[in-house]
Amino acid sequence: MSFKLNPTFGLKELSKWLNMTPFEIFLHLLSIFIFTFTLTLKLETFPSLTWLQVFLPLFICDAVTVYFSFIAFVRMHFDLHDWKRPLLGAFKTYLIAALVCLFKLFIYFKIEKSNVAGTNMSFLLAFAPLLVILMILFFRACEVRNA
Repeated sequence: MSFKLNPTFGLKELSKWLNMTPFEIFLHLLSIFIFTFTLTLKLETFPSLTWLQVFLPLFICDAVTVYFSFIAFVRMHFDLHDWKRPLLGAFKTYLIAALVCLFKLFIYFKIEKSNVAGTNMSFLLAFAPLLVILMILFFRACEVRNA
C-alpha cells in the first residue's frame, strides 16, 4: 500500500473539508476583511467605535451562514423526503457555526471586559471552542481523504 500525496488542493477540496459552499467561504473572507478594516479604524482613527461595531460583520456573517444552512436543510428534506441525512448535515453545520460564533463572542467579551476591573476571563476559555473546531476539522480531513 503506497501513500501518495495530492499536491493540488483547490476550492473543491476546501469546500469539502470545511463543509461550506464557495459562496459561504467568500462570505467569511469578506466579513474577515471588513472586520480587519473596522478594527484598524478603531485602533488608529476612530477610538469612539465600540467593540460591538467592530465585531458586527463577523456576527452578521454567522447569522447569514445559519440562514443559508436552514434553507439547505429544508430543501434537502423536501427533495429527499427523508429526515436522517438532512438532519445529520444540519447538525454538523450548526455545531461548527455555533462553535465559531461562541469563539467570536468569547473574544469579544475578553476584549470588552478587559477594561472593567474585576472581570478577568481567561484566554483558555476564549479559545476552547476553537480547539474543538480544530479537532472536528482533523477528523473531517481524514474523512475527505478517504472518500
